[in-house]
Amino acid sequence: RYLVVLDDIWRSEDWDILKPALPRGRKGSKILFTTRNRNVALHADPCNTPVELSPLTDDESWILLSRRAFPLNKTAIIVLGSLLARKQSLDDWETVHRNFFHGHLKGLQQLDHQYGAVNRILVLSYNDMPYHLKPCFLYLAHYPEDWEISKKELIRLWIAEGFISPLSGSEEILMEDVGEQFLEELIDRSLVQVW
Repeated sequence: RYLVVLDDIWRSEDWDILKPALPRGRKGSKILFTTRNRNVALHADPCNTPVELSPLTDDESWILLSRRAFPLNKTAIIVLGSLLARKQSLDDWETVHRNFFHGHLKGLQQLDHQYGAVNRILVLSYNDMPYHLKPCFLYLAHYPEDWEISKKELIRLWIAEGFISPLSGSEEILMEDVGEQFLEELIDRSLVQVW
């Protein structure tokens, strides 16, 4: 027995192409697919009535929009936690609190207008970053969000851009090793995710 779920079938022809690839299952096997086109659903199974979802309420629509438009909220919490983990004293924590809640950072008011707390956390983390990591972090903006980046390729690009130089390490340490240390620092700060 099996359960196959297919999401967002647009045309009857698409279903006709997929259907022969699905084995005839024993009793209890099911195929479930979603479509925005009622005719596609009726074409796939004219004996059954398609299940039609009701439109979202205004509140449900807002929640869905917020989750899709602002996925960084969860990441921002992780980044803030990593920032605070590096602070050793109560004074350091109070400084983070002042900067975060009172907006004493440059450009914070403009950022608040569009993204609010998420950008405040990222700005705090960026300002707290050692100088040598800043260009490496900013370089990541070349890639689309959620893009998989090869570690080896990224480090070589950092070296080619001059972000990592022989001066960053001793003669015994290769620039690639220094680049890997930089990347590890960004990962430790929860600014880069490893997959």
